[in-house]
Amino acid sequence: MNEAPHLTFDLDAPGVSRGHLVVPGGADHEEFSLAVFSLNKGEGPRLLITGGNHGNELEGPLVARRLIEWLPKAQTSGRIIVLPVLNPLAV
Repeated sequence: MNEAPHLTFDLDAPGVSRGHLVVPGGADHEEFSLAVFSLNKGEGPRLLITGGNHGNELEGPLVARRLIEWLPKAQTSGRIIVLPVLNPLAV
């Protein structure tokens, strides 16, 4: 592994942010670029939502993408980070 995982956007920026979590390649895989959605509305609770961990469970990515559309209208405080597909090789 040549570099550390990194985000392509500022996670602390207020409001809606979209980008990728870049995971460098290793001995058993190429570099991954995982889609990430962040909604930061200041102080408050924090929540991480992931989907697509197992290849035969497609409900997680579908629900995560629906949440991305719904959350900006519904969230009032805190931060929510959504990774719709955590394991692209399995999905």
